[in-house]
Amino acid sequence: MEERYHERFGWSDHGGWARVTRSPENPGRIRDTLTDSTGKQGWSLIALVLVLSAAHFATFFDPERSIVGDLSYFLYFAWRIGEGAIPHLDLFDNKTFLASYAGALLYRLGDGLGVDPLTTIRAGYLGLCALGGPLAFLVFRRLGGREPVAGLLGFFAYLSFGLLGALAAVGNVPKLIMALCAPAMALLVQDRRWLAAGFVGAVAFLDWQVGALVWGAAFAGALVHGAPRLRACLRVTLGGALGVAPLAAWYAMHGALGSAFDQIFVAAWSRGVASLGDASKPWPVFRILEQVTQTCTEHEWLFFVGVLGLAILPCWLWMRRGTDTQRLLLPLSLYHYGVVGFSLIDFQRYGDFFLLLHSMAFFLGLVWLTLYAAAKRWSVGRRQLAVPAVILALALVAARPGPLRPEVVLSNPQNAPPGVTLSDQRRVAEEVRERTKTGTLVVIENSELLFLMHQVNPLPVIYWNAAAYSYYGDAPNEGSSEAAMRMLLSVEPDAFVWTRRVPMPRQLREAFAPQLVGTERNMVGRGHNGYRIQLMTRKPSPAHP
Repeated sequence: MEERYHERFGWSDHGGWARVTRSPENPGRIRDTLTDSTGKQGWSLIALVLVLSAAHFATFFDPERSIVGDLSYFLYFAWRIGEGAIPHLDLFDNKTFLASYAGALLYRLGDGLGVDPLTTIRAGYLGLCALGGPLAFLVFRRLGGREPVAGLLGFFAYLSFGLLGALAAVGNVPKLIMALCAPAMALLVQDRRWLAAGFVGAVAFLDWQVGALVWGAAFAGALVHGAPRLRACLRVTLGGALGVAPLAAWYAMHGALGSAFDQIFVAAWSRGVASLGDASKPWPVFRILEQVTQTCTEHEWLFFVGVLGLAILPCWLWMRRGTDTQRLLLPLSLYHYGVVGFSLIDFQRYGDFFLLLHSMAFFLGLVWLTLYAAAKRWSVGRRQLAVPAVILALALVAARPGPLRPEVVLSNPQNAPPGVTLSDQRRVAEEVRERTKTGTLVVIENSELLFLMHQVNPLPVIYWNAAAYSYYGDAPNEGSSEAAMRMLLSVEPDAFVWTRRVPMPRQLREAFAPQLVGTERNMVGRGHNGYRIQLMTRKPSPAHP
């Protein structure tokens, strides 16, 4: 039985008045009859979007871009894994290691081709960013009734926040693969490809534990829209197991499964609890606003426009109830609200804001699409094309893609003050190499030195925080700094770079003397745009002055 149906929001799932039939899975609900097949014209448009997306993110590549913040850890992990190190056994991290595995593959690729491996890692991750453009286009094209203009609105929203490209241009940043898995999962859920959706959810988890949100959203989609539900839920579960099993088996073969569990769950939980209990840090909302002003240069207003999408999404879910579009929107809403909720509980700096901006780009696209729907509904006559075209032009001008984009400056007081270049970091690393080539060097923080020097840290830990303390601290009354000192002295270092997160214990100050460089006490590096390293060297014994 055929009938005519029109959604109150402005148009049906496939534009204007649509031919619909009753869904065979649920005869009580209406389902659009137009299929999701993509013809030659559709694939050509997707290919064009991919090219435009790649051209946009290529503008972020800068061979002199410094290694910033936590990216120094993941670049070091990538090099070490490429050399055969086992994550969670030879390397400590309270996050899953998929980004480091991807970085290791790119490192080996560059090494094999005779190209600087850092270049291949950066180019590879910018290429991954470019894949987000077509994914956003596909999601919003489906939301907008198969209209290319709707897809372009989502695509322009994705290009609107420069941090997405600026951070990937530094190195193999975690959470990017997770952010790409979310729209891919939603598209698979809409197509009822439950096994693949569960597998993609597992891949997101391997990029970061919170990526379990992607799998959970796929499971919720199966629970609500599966036909039959039990079979759909089982297939999502099986897909997740297939995604995790190979890596779990690899860890088990190398005796690292137990340590992987302790680091990924127990140590990570300890870090989260410590972060929430740190009263010295401002409330997450204020830290988010600080990042908006620092990294959304000239695009702060777009972030706040995207906030409107948080309120608009429930309206879309209600208006699209009983249609194929709801099957796409439900997992997307669960995932993106989950990311926003997590950010309001535990928010650090670039890495967390990087993930949050992917969600804000989705909400921004939803605002553009809502305006487009309203313009299309109420414009008549000559305005029928002119008014929606204004919305599309507004989204494009606001995004300022490619060479028109605002510059995003990333900095970190510890390893990348403003103005520091990769050449500055290489020169300081070479100076550290010269000063420590005859002894054992331990680096806690500033692991960009280890990456640039190709120096293996004698300890599996390269940063010290609550997670590392919970994993390595073993004495009943041993404080964090004492545990760090015990580990450091266990390898009898001749020199070390000490973390600024933990006060230096008195015993270390007594055992080591500051290295003097010019007029900068305790620092290596002079005239390198403020990039200096606190290098401590052991005092010579009285018998060997």
